[in-house]
Amino acid sequence: MARHKIGAVLESLGLPIKEAVRVAATLGIEGVQVDAVGDLSPEMLSATGRREFRHRLRSVGLELAALGCPLRHSLYHLERHEARVRHVLQTLSMAYDLGARVVTTFAGTIPNSDDPARAILTDTLERLGSHGERVGATLALAAGAEPPQVLAEYLRTFRCGGLGVLVDPATLLMRRLDPLEALRGFKEQVAVFHARDAVPERPDRLAEEVPLGHGDVDWMGLLGALEEIDYRGWVVIRRGQSLDPAADIRNGAALLRRLGA
Repeated sequence: MARHKIGAVLESLGLPIKEAVRVAATLGIEGVQVDAVGDLSPEMLSATGRREFRHRLRSVGLELAALGCPLRHSLYHLERHEARVRHVLQTLSMAYDLGARVVTTFAGTIPNSDDPARAILTDTLERLGSHGERVGATLALAAGAEPPQVLAEYLRTFRCGGLGVLVDPATLLMRRLDPLEALRGFKEQVAVFHARDAVPERPDRLAEEVPLGHGDVDWMGLLGALEEIDYRGWVVIRRGQSLDPAADIRNGAALLRRLGA
């Protein structure tokens, strides 16, 4: 029996939103992750627009797995810092309105403890995590910018419950980090899992992302580890450059199902 809902990052399809939703509904997945940008940014999407977007997904049998919140700068970058934080706060609130419980972002590499930027990041995440806890959404920080144990230990210092981790095994693999070890180390901190495959750098080739099942990611091991840590959230397929991303997502979802995801 399937243990996880399988989704896909809508931007992977490279299509306008309405067409992407229509195509996604044909790929054997149950939900999508979409970036909160442009017309779907919290500053632009009204209460009516949020209801309409949620209805659009429901009408084709999809749920919103998560919202992406891409940032141009880290959460401790001082220029326009307050505006950046306000945008993430609003995205967390909108995630709840749209039926999602996770917002993904990249906070930036964690500064050293003696770096003043560390205090800025800590105060910012405390504020965001507390807000997420109040509105019922978790801010999932992308792993891989530093050794996973560094991020895991840092997050354990927070009092609020609205912070978690986005685990993407392809990113970890391409940065010479062990996805399986990382997943087990994060344990209950995993808020969303991205299914993406890759081959690491070797003397005769560069590291690169590849279709799911065509790389060096140990999917049986990772799915087993998700079971070990009792993860029951979404498994979201993400695809970068591809000649046929829809086929890659469809085949990836079928593979995950065959493996018992």
